[in-house]
Amino acid sequence: MSKGQTAFTRVSGAALAFVLLAAGCGARSSLELPRAEGCQEATTTLQVPSTTPWFDTGIDVTAGQVLQITATGTVTYGEMPEQVTDADGGHYSGQKFFDTAVLPSTVVVSLIGKIGGTTAVDTGALLPEGADDSGPGFVGAVYEEVIPVSGRLFLGFNDRKNAFGDNIGAFTVTLTLSC
Repeated sequence: MSKGQTAFTRVSGAALAFVLLAAGCGARSSLELPRAEGCQEATTTLQVPSTTPWFDTGIDVTAGQVLQITATGTVTYGEMPEQVTDADGGHYSGQKFFDTAVLPSTVVVSLIGKIGGTTAVDTGALLPEGADDSGPGFVGAVYEEVIPVSGRLFLGFNDRKNAFGDNIGAFTVTLTLSC
């Protein structure tokens, strides 16, 4: 195993499997929950880069699971010193939404999420809104919702389409899945 890689193997019973792999712009992880009665809670931490609209977490979610997310850190989304945000987003100018954002009706420069699709824009099902009046797919710094559909979990950064080239940094995201 190379530096930066950690692996936990599946054990019998109601145990869970984690695989954490270092990849590209940030850590990737695979999280599998047992589907049997009495399933347990599983937690993992990864880095979600601000340099791409969608990041494949490597985690598959089953409809009905509770997804909890805590995101920390700040990212820079432009060249001006005031263009820094945490996962709750909101443009430095006070503007909350942009027509040209990946998710136009969701708080701009925030942490966002979807189930299914690919890393391409306009694919998958958006996560339920994590805070009132923040828009579909909004995750922000603290999130807890029951997930209505099954599929791969993607997290992303809600910047303007084609404006990711000047972004710097990543959010540290702790994910917990439970039944």
